[in-house]
Amino acid sequence: GRPAAAAVLLFPADRAAWYPQSRFFLRTLTGTDGRFQAEAMPPGEYLAIAVEATTTIRAGDQWQDPDYLETLVAAARRITLPEGGSVSVTLDKHQ
Repeated sequence: GRPAAAAVLLFPADRAAWYPQSRFFLRTLTGTDGRFQAEAMPPGEYLAIAVEATTTIRAGDQWQDPDYLETLVAAARRITLPEGGSVSVTLDKHQ
């Protein structure tokens, strides 16, 4: 009855920040309870999406490829991370 672990991708809403090793990218795994934390991210506008951890995530940092990110934009949820604050968001796993 526990949800499967997923990978959560956070990437900037501003496509100008989609460059290799950008500090605005984060990939993290959820726990079996479906929760995740994204700590030490700069404040700003982000897109967040949960994807299958074992098959959708490309090796290494290849998931940061702008062409791949474009395929996720329509299904991603837009969030604002405030300076020093926190945000709670519910994501459905993208297939």
